[in-house]
Amino acid sequence: MIRQIVPFRRWHMPWLLEQGSAEGTGMPYDVDTLMTLEKQNSWSAVIDGKPIACGGTLQHWPGRHQAWTYMTPHTSRHMRFITRAVESALEKVTGRIELTVRADFPQGQRWAKMLGFKVETPCLEDYGPQGEAHIGYVRFNKG
Repeated sequence: MIRQIVPFRRWHMPWLLEQGSAEGTGMPYDVDTLMTLEKQNSWSAVIDGKPIACGGTLQHWPGRHQAWTYMTPHTSRHMRFITRAVESALEKVTGRIELTVRADFPQGQRWAKMLGFKVETPCLEDYGPQGEAHIGYVRFNKG
């Protein structure tokens, strides 16, 4: 088994969606968004040449970033590898890093805390694309 972290490419997202994606941030993934993500701090976890997860940070302005991830059902047995890669990527980002996790997704909430995020907004009502509630998290990295 060959495990790699590679730069995110826009074709990774449609491929992940076809595989039956499990959990994500609920971000809209239109062509313009995918092109923006491809140009920013984004990566994909690849096993034997196939993407199983992608994520990164989108800079709103210097010092403020939005973290995002998208995973497939195939990520669970590779979470240690993915977590190490995400921890390493987050360490390189300076300033405020925000993310949200669906309120009904406790595994994602545990992972956010494991990555050093703290709850900032306990309930973002009607936040997701299907009207689901999210929890807002933040992490601060000093420069």
